[in-house]
Amino acid sequence: MVRLMTVLLILTAVGMGVLFSVQAGVNAQLRVRTGDAIQAAAISTSVSTITLLVITLIRHQPIAPLGQLTDGPWWIWVGGVMGAVIVALTLVMVVRLGASVLIASILVGQMLAALTIDHFGYFGVPQHAVSAPRIAGALLLVVGLVLIRAF
Repeated sequence: MVRLMTVLLILTAVGMGVLFSVQAGVNAQLRVRTGDAIQAAAISTSVSTITLLVITLIRHQPIAPLGQLTDGPWWIWVGGVMGAVIVALTLVMVVRLGASVLIASILVGQMLAALTIDHFGYFGVPQHAVSAPRIAGALLLVVGLVLIRAF
């Protein structure tokens, strides 16, 4: 049963990748309509915020007390900034690189960061040491990026 759950989680993550790629194209069209990447990113992230607020209200989940949030490390607040930067840069870069090169480049960056985060257990993530097979997998992503860009 654990294997089935792992497969379902991986398939969900693959679906997230599909959404990420589709989002780049959808947001690029929003940029065309607004004429400005930052304005389009603001609209997109505002819709995200409203969507999450509605879901929070529907779930009847208690809102975390402000003190509980302010007692955390300073860096817990930068995730939203990172999201805004990612959305804005995606809007600019998808029209210059194309969706496949952009997404492949993002995947390479994500994998390099993820290997580091896993290896050191940053942000409370369970530690998984960097190993030769993991490095080989990351290098295959780099090779994939080069091939996608070349052809």
